[in-house]
Amino acid sequence: MYKRILIISILILLVCQVHIIPQNNKRVREEIVRQEINQYFQNYYSGMYKVSDIVDIDSLRGDLKYFYASIQNPYGMLTNSFVFVTMIAVDYYEGMEGNRVGIYKDGNIIWLSEPDLPGGSSGRIFAIDDINLDRKVEIITQWDYGVVSLEIYSWDGVNGHLINSESIMGRDFNMSFVDVEGDGILEIISVDSTEVTDVWSWNGSEYGQWPNTPTVSLTELYSANNFIPHIKCKVEKNDSIFIYNYSIKNDEQSKQRINLFWVKADVDEKKLIKRSPPYWVSSGYSNNLEGWGTPVLNNGYLIWPGETLTGFQFFSKDLPTISLYTSQAENQIPSTEFLTNEEAMTLYNLNRTQNMVWGKTIAPKELESSIGVENLLDTLINYSSQSLQLGWIKNQPTADKYDSLFNAAKAQLQQNNNNAARTTLQTVLQQVDIDSTDNLTSEAYALIKYNTEYLIEKIPLQTQLTLDVINPTMSLVNPGSFTMQIKGTGFSANSVLYFNGNVRTTTFVTDTLLTAEIQSTDVVQRVTFLYG
Repeated sequence: MYKRILIISILILLVCQVHIIPQNNKRVREEIVRQEINQYFQNYYSGMYKVSDIVDIDSLRGDLKYFYASIQNPYGMLTNSFVFVTMIAVDYYEGMEGNRVGIYKDGNIIWLSEPDLPGGSSGRIFAIDDINLDRKVEIITQWDYGVVSLEIYSWDGVNGHLINSESIMGRDFNMSFVDVEGDGILEIISVDSTEVTDVWSWNGSEYGQWPNTPTVSLTELYSANNFIPHIKCKVEKNDSIFIYNYSIKNDEQSKQRINLFWVKADVDEKKLIKRSPPYWVSSGYSNNLEGWGTPVLNNGYLIWPGETLTGFQFFSKDLPTISLYTSQAENQIPSTEFLTNEEAMTLYNLNRTQNMVWGKTIAPKELESSIGVENLLDTLINYSSQSLQLGWIKNQPTADKYDSLFNAAKAQLQQNNNNAARTTLQTVLQQVDIDSTDNLTSEAYALIKYNTEYLIEKIPLQTQLTLDVINPTMSLVNPGSFTMQIKGTGFSANSVLYFNGNVRTTTFVTDTLLTAEIQSTDVVQRVTFLYG
């Protein structure tokens, strides 16, 4: 029971926010085009063919059309297109030839296959994808005549041909795809209730069963991390709200397609608002991992190699910090039906840790209310150092500049010279705007700018000090210890007296009166003393 609850909860997490378009609404355009194609066959083939099944790519992209595999639009090659498969009219059964698959666009059939699909039954579209990473469209058709067979056409935008010389045979509701070797090339599997019975793989020219066809287990964890993500985050501030805008580029050299993106956000989840790109939904995991995934029932908007997707957003009042992100590619989720609870949990944890790609980005983090300004400066110094290592600060001189400014401000605070520290930090804000063009990425810019602005607000501005009366105004040499009174204006609880360059215990009485303890060794010769 626990295993099933675990799986169901994951599905709910990704499904609950999906708006499912009624199937009838999706099929309106299909029916119109179906009639137009049937009229074409009536005109040019004397009604030999009729449309058996048709898919409106724009409406059904990503749907698990028959809950087997999905409808994709590889590289945008099928935008505004309809893919159809034929059936042979009853009057032509005797001496009939095979069925066909075709593509319809802008009022025309732009490609029609040879009649080499099974002719004794009606077919349907099983899936549309690039299942072998050859940058072509694979149209997988399904035929049922006692047993189920799959026939695969490859279409390059102009011409198409079959890429399986032998039919791929199985049973209804038991054919699926899995990336066994993590290379982005999908194997086709036939499954019964307990195990994989057959596997067909790609040999570079066609799908079939070969000596090196891999074995497949339903409980095996297959790679979902063979890709290179490039994560960018740009932060904008609107009043008191920080808007974290993330984009993901899947590198051209990646082998798999991304369907999950999480960021570690150390904030109260009730105070964090998330927005998703179209056709992605909010999801999350333990340890404050918040983010997005493609819905279980629609994976048509995966991030393909070479593609970039924007629109991932956090809205938070909390400042940016350096944080973790993790991402994962689409692949078969292991079945836990025949595992113990312990085995199922182990496999699940491995999938959510080792089977993902991890890296660094920026994210909101709730600050402790008790953190002091010197600790905040130490944090900024650390951000500067890490940003250089991560390539967010693009050169050493720029990193050295910010390190020097932050350390100068820290020294000024330690000397209780708040105004000087504030001036130094204002210089940081001026420099960060200058450097944002060439020397800082958006991540370093956000870290330095917004944390420095916050720090300046935390440092109180010192009022102008005046020194009116010092009592006593003079002393004998070696007089013994005594208490000095200092009268003036602008004093605070942070005011300190320096006597002969040395800090002396200072008591704040009012904003016009301080007292300081002068040691017996302080007056051993004629000296002057300063208040600071």
